[in-house]
Amino acid sequence: MVYLHWHLKDKISDCLGFKLIRHDARSGDAQPLPALSDSRDKATTKRFKSTAEWPVQKFSWKDLFAPRGGSYCTKSYP
Repeated sequence: MVYLHWHLKDKISDCLGFKLIRHDARSGDAQPLPALSDSRDKATTKRFKSTAEWPVQKFSWKDLFAPRGGSYCTKSYP
């Protein structure tokens, strides 16, 4: 499990949430993290929607699906 926590110096105007992306430091692969706040599309699939579809609205998150033994890196976007 990877625990993420971030802090912003100033409020971001019109920001309603954050898309979180797991960046694999070895392969360079990147994928949005699953949104776990009951965001499953229960009618059609048991797959969780991603934080790209249901943005995180807080300043901490747990990546419960990060493969054990992996290496991950952070990237900042404007």
